[in-house]
Amino acid sequence: QVREGIINGIEKATGGRVELGSFSFDTLHMVAKVGPLVLHGKEPVDDPPFLEVPSVSLGLRIISAFERKVDLASMHLEHPHARIVMYSDGSNNVPVPRVPRPTSWAQDLINLSVLRYDVVEGVVEYEDRVIPLNIRGENLQIRMAYEAGGPRYRGELSSRRVRALAAGFGPVEIDASTAFTIDTQKIEFTRMHLTSGGSRFDLAGALENVRAPHGIFTVKASVPVKDAVQLFQWPITPTGTATFDGHFSISFQNRFDYGVSGRINARGLGYARDRVKIENADILADVSLVSNQLEVRGLKLNALGAS
Repeated sequence: QVREGIINGIEKATGGRVELGSFSFDTLHMVAKVGPLVLHGKEPVDDPPFLEVPSVSLGLRIISAFERKVDLASMHLEHPHARIVMYSDGSNNVPVPRVPRPTSWAQDLINLSVLRYDVVEGVVEYEDRVIPLNIRGENLQIRMAYEAGGPRYRGELSSRRVRALAAGFGPVEIDASTAFTIDTQKIEFTRMHLTSGGSRFDLAGALENVRAPHGIFTVKASVPVKDAVQLFQWPITPTGTATFDGHFSISFQNRFDYGVSGRINARGLGYARDRVKIENADILADVSLVSNQLEVRGLKLNALGAS
């Protein structure tokens, strides 16, 4: 019954065809292990599948034995490989749920809750791009519905202690929540809230053109300087606070690129090297960071009793 429930649940939620390899269920520890798990999308029969996961472990938790309610305590995916292909006619291989009529927000296709999850050495292929995926977190909540009238997905996602590894940066741990819609033309984030330590980020925007995603997001941020020093290895004293109000642009068109522009207001900064020591400095400036080139305009600095 668990095996059939996994297959039926995934096929109903995605509209794809599922293949499930070996299956075992540890009734003592309530752990189901399957592998490989293959999800076929709209790709031709001879093409690689939309998603292939060699090994999946699902830890189950009984919420109510009387009502037969079971929740996911843990989810562990090893070496998942997702392939997203855009065809010349504008279509793609992403599976679409088979629903006879438009569904309302209340008719959820996915309503998932996971206490702990991790993805180990995953890969996402998108056109000619290969994106590594290593991530883990806690208290994952996903709610998503398919609206055939769009057609589009509408959903909400939240998770705590999300820890991701990205090239050029150390591991970053954040709490995240977002509301989004996905249609054939774009992914719109109507609300995105991120927190990490004492840092707060609020974003909203959209990624246009699914073949070559690009978009602009409004950003409001408040960051303790010590967090920025630790992440970017800046040569300044880890004291003070900074706020940012502006825009963040991102593009996957020809190559991955990003840009940041807006106003920075930092207070209580410090710098110490050799005989130079500056404390309680304030900075106000309009900044633009594009292609690793930083431009600063209207810089106002108060330090050492001078302006």
